Amino acid sequence: MTQYRDGLPQLLGDLYLTDAGLETDLIFNHGIEIREFAAHTLLPDEQGREALKNYLEDFLALAEAHNTGFILDTQTWTAHVHWAADLGATESELREANEDAVRFIAMDYLWAGLCLLGAVFFLFRSRLFGT
Repeated sequence: MTQYRDGLPQLLGDLYLTDAGLETDLIFNHGIEIREFAAHTLLPDEQGREALKNYLEDFLALAEAHNTGFILDTQTWTAHVHWAADLGATESELREANEDAVRFIAMDYLWAGLCLLGAVFFLFRSRLFGT
C-alpha cells in the first residue's frame, strides 16, 4: 500500500475537514449509549447506523458549506485485539466489525467523490477489485 502514500489528495495542499469527537457527541449530545466507548458497536443496529450517518452528514454539510474536501475515516479505533476482552469480542468479530465499517462508509460515500483515508480506501478497493 505504500506505493500510494505520496498520491493522496489531502497531500496536495487543499483544505480538508475531518470529523471529531464521534463518541463524545453521540453520548453527551444525543444520549446514545455506546458500549466501551466503541462506536463500531453501533453498526449492527439500524438505529446505530442511522446515528453514525447523521453524525457524518453534519460534518459533510460543514465541508460543503465551506467548499472544502472531507477525509472520511472508519469508526473503528477500538475494533482491535487490544480491546477484545473489554468488548467481549473474538478476533474474527473484530475483523468483521472493521470490514463492516469500511462497507458502511464506502457504500454511502465512496462514489460521492470524498477522500477516504488512504488505508481504508485501499483496503476496500483491494477487496472489491483485487488490487
